Amino acid sequence: MGGGLDGPLPNLMESTRVVLLGASNLTLGLPTVLSVTHAMLGPGPMDILVAAGHGRSYGQWSRVLARGLPGILGCGLWPAARRPGGVRIYALLTDIGNDLAYGASPADLAGWVSACVERLGEAGADTVLTLLPARSLARLPPWQYHLFKAVLFPGRRLPFRVLHARVAEINQRLTTLAARAKVKVVDPEARWYGPDSIHLRRRERAAAWQAILSRWEVAGGPTGIPDAARRRLPCRRMAPEWRTVLGVTLRRPQPSGVLGDGTTISLY
Repeated sequence: MGGGLDGPLPNLMESTRVVLLGASNLTLGLPTVLSVTHAMLGPGPMDILVAAGHGRSYGQWSRVLARGLPGILGCGLWPAARRPGGVRIYALLTDIGNDLAYGASPADLAGWVSACVERLGEAGADTVLTLLPARSLARLPPWQYHLFKAVLFPGRRLPFRVLHARVAEINQRLTTLAARAKVKVVDPEARWYGPDSIHLRRRERAAAWQAILSRWEVAGGPTGIPDAARRRLPCRRMAPEWRTVLGVTLRRPQPSGVLGDGTTISLY
């Protein structure tokens, strides 16, 4: 299945809307996430809205190598999420933590996430939020932390002890926010993560995403991830609505992917 608009557009009055917010783990695992989502919520059509990307920030512009993306809170996903017609709305907020490396305070980060949760609540979404992987980060020795930080977040200054204190604080703030907003919380398993303690191991992605998305209130749950479903997802050919590359602004009409059952996939 290609990534262009080569399938029938769904009738949004009959569709399920899914909002996926995250950064690198969501980007790397998007085919799996979409397959699990389809297994849980399908058959389609569905209206899937994704704001992700390596190094993505919830509240500020972020740049990784030559590519830049707007903060999730200010991207074009929100007008699309408010479009009328979605009968059921399911949402995921994950990969919450890049902003600590960018120098944002736990209060600022929690405020940005809170604003996202509030918008989703106004839309009546069934929302799941993942905490930062504190148990995984606790296993990371200081020398390894500084090595990975130099590679993943070059030029950013965040002492090891400060990182752990801020992770604990933001997790407490997120837990309080979730209880107030009646949002489901997932505390990630340490075994899901690889040597850098923040990225999911390839072999653990399916189990991790199934465990996370199973918190949606859906009868039954995921029954597996068929290889055929994985193959037909056009993730590699899709591009976000707005990004910059080497300082040049690039725009892409959305949706940028349509599956055979009429499910649309839009990236922001």
